[in-house]
Amino acid sequence: TVLPAGTPVKVSGVYARGSAWNATYLGLSPFTTVGSDALGWAMVDGANQLAGSSSLTWSNVDTISLQFNQPISQPAAAALKLVLGNSQGDQTITPSSAPTLLAGGTIAQWTVPALDSGKYVISVLSSGISDAGGTTVLDGDWTTGTSTFAQGSGDGTAGGTFNFFFNVLVADVNGSAGVNNTDTTSVRNQLFGAVSASNFRNDFNGSNSINNTDVTALRNKLFSALTAFSSPTAPDAVLPSITSPSATSVGSTSATLGGTVTSDGGEVVLERGVVLAVTGVNADPAVGGTGTRKIVATGSTGLFSVLASGLLSSTNYSFKAYVRTSKGVTYTSVGTFTTA
Repeated sequence: TVLPAGTPVKVSGVYARGSAWNATYLGLSPFTTVGSDALGWAMVDGANQLAGSSSLTWSNVDTISLQFNQPISQPAAAALKLVLGNSQGDQTITPSSAPTLLAGGTIAQWTVPALDSGKYVISVLSSGISDAGGTTVLDGDWTTGTSTFAQGSGDGTAGGTFNFFFNVLVADVNGSAGVNNTDTTSVRNQLFGAVSASNFRNDFNGSNSINNTDVTALRNKLFSALTAFSSPTAPDAVLPSITSPSATSVGSTSATLGGTVTSDGGEVVLERGVVLAVTGVNADPAVGGTGTRKIVATGSTGLFSVLASGLLSSTNYSFKAYVRTSKGVTYTSVGTFTTA
């Protein structure tokens, strides 16, 4: 389906697998393949997103794939961040290389260090993902326990960080949120048996064989539990930053005003410009304030200027440059000028 131009990019699926998983194992019915690309385990959404039964239970997951509602431009490696919560505090993992685009550019697949047991969040800033034409960015808003991939991420407006929380508990065969003797019994009963869609979780490394390697992995994690791990804090976007209010070419009824957007804070710049007022009316102008006038500039980051015309002669004005994203508005300090 061809989407209308300007349709926001949405996340429509998240998948995890190990790069060393056996091809036959990846072909089992619980796993997802798009075209010829084996994506692995589909992350659970909705009310069961963080349920014990939804945890990743493999010992060597090192590939994360995000599926989108349309082809995207090539993202940078840092477009995706993983944050692990543990007793030492949050640890941020940034992939070392850019993702591979699959399925006509609708899937981005990142390679990350193998995920050990813990609580994680995948975080993708909206500015890190754009459509194939580079004109519309990710609509990433996601509510844990409510949002679904069938609906897609977002609120219908481009912008918003995609924060997806999930758990890893290696060797938790039965999804009880704890590794115990029940898991041990399950693996022993399946030892050296054929791997199928009903016992695939007993194969912790995706080798398509339940053997002593799996027994060792289970022993190493015996009596571990999700309750032992702390939830991570998502590295959400921050407010944009702007500096250097400037006033040049000041005449009797006009002036060129501007500023410099030094950072978009990881979000799309929705608007930037200048707000001004007669100093005697409002010496600290803000958008929507008393006696103010707003002049919008084009563009996102960097230096910009606008022409303020129709001013009163021989009058002192106060002004600020500003920038707005979905996270809020940031202003420069107050600048002043006097018309001739």
